[in-house]
Amino acid sequence: MRLRIVAWLAGLVTTMVLAMLFHRLLMGEQFATVFERLGATPSPVPSLVMYAIVVALMVYLYPMENRHGAPALVGYKFGASIGLLFVTPLAMVFYAIGVSTSTIVADVLWHTLVEHAFAGSVIGIVLSKDARRDD
Repeated sequence: MRLRIVAWLAGLVTTMVLAMLFHRLLMGEQFATVFERLGATPSPVPSLVMYAIVVALMVYLYPMENRHGAPALVGYKFGASIGLLFVTPLAMVFYAIGVSTSTIVADVLWHTLVEHAFAGSVIGIVLSKDARRDD
């Protein structure tokens, strides 16, 4: 159980750091426009709760993944698939409110290939530390 908590914390820190890098620094202007179109004020609290839940699900589901191969690579592939599942409904909302295609594509690629994929790698590495997978 302790290992899963460590994996959850490590995955949460990874996603939050990468999310801040992308949504605030790299694409800050574009996402300010998204919030403006939604009539919302950006707040870190809903994002933190959302990521805490998604990462908890990743930690729960990861042991069910085929674990043959390097934990970082298996975790990356697992995280990428979770990232795609996570971001697709949001991308549809962005499309519906008229967010530019380039912003949507960048967001989908970031969540899929970077943010959740690297969190998956971190989770895979942490959970691989225990041969029993802390079941």
